[in-house]
Amino acid sequence: MLASKSIKISREELQEQYWKKGLSTREIGKRTGVWHTTILKYMRRYGIPRRLSYRCRQVTIRIDEHLAYVFGVLVGDASVITDHRTNKCWIQLSCKDRDFAESFAFHLTKVLSRLHRPVIPRWNGKSRMYIVQAYVPDSCTEFFKKFPTRTEDWRVPDFIMEGDEKLITNFLRGFADAEGSVCSRTGRYFGYVELCSINKGGLEQVKSLLRMLGLTHGKIPIYETTLRIHARLDLQLFYDKIGFSIKRKQKRLHRFLKGYKTSRCIGRKPSREALYNFYWVRRWSQEKIAKELGVNRKTIGRWMAEEGIPSKFSCRHLRDQPSLNGFRDHVAELK
Repeated sequence: MLASKSIKISREELQEQYWKKGLSTREIGKRTGVWHTTILKYMRRYGIPRRLSYRCRQVTIRIDEHLAYVFGVLVGDASVITDHRTNKCWIQLSCKDRDFAESFAFHLTKVLSRLHRPVIPRWNGKSRMYIVQAYVPDSCTEFFKKFPTRTEDWRVPDFIMEGDEKLITNFLRGFADAEGSVCSRTGRYFGYVELCSINKGGLEQVKSLLRMLGLTHGKIPIYETTLRIHARLDLQLFYDKIGFSIKRKQKRLHRFLKGYKTSRCIGRKPSREALYNFYWVRRWSQEKIAKELGVNRKTIGRWMAEEGIPSKFSCRHLRDQPSLNGFRDHVAELK
């Protein structure tokens, strides 16, 4: 039981426990036996200033992969909400996947790491969705307001467009978690990865980011509100480099790639860079490349000849050597 509120605490004792020892008002209240609201009244009476709250701390924003993922989700499902009366803002996400909520909360905690207060998703039973919410410190408000993230006019931030591969990859993963899906066995294609948004200008920037990561083996068409990745090798690169943080989407993409019909790739000639990387960088044989693309080995040889890619030195070139011919004659005489 707490003691009566008539207990008096001196100014020196309260200032020592609060500022020198670093105790909170609740901890001081437990030690002295009074409510923490009484401690607050004494602090106001004595004129003791309080420590800055987490909203007023100076938090510096670092340009890293965590910030890139957060902005990838912000241009998708998450939003920056501003209270115009107090000019305060917070970031909020509502989703049905727990792993998506945990991933966003983890990266958001890393972005606001100096707050020493982790962001934890909570379950809303009424809407049956996970809610991730974090207040933005006053020192970071202008940074988040500087880049448009609304659905109608969002754009990829400049530090992503001019950044390295790690920033681009994490931004695309966040956008794919928010607006991506895996479709299979529909139409003329065996399947594809789809990224949706009503902002066609933003999808054009996303397409350029995909090209920067090497997804150049096939066309990436943009329809009214969707961007689709069809080519088998582009889908494999998407799975290896970007992927989904949502496990059900990642597993579905894995099953889709495992059962992909390579016959759908017949007649689709890859780029010269792709052929060169398969043959000389990865050291694949023409048979393995043909199996991967679903074409004949002779077709691979014809494509390499058309692109001017030299072939490896084959043992067949040694048939006309005189030493080998003499050795074959000698073996024939012995038989």
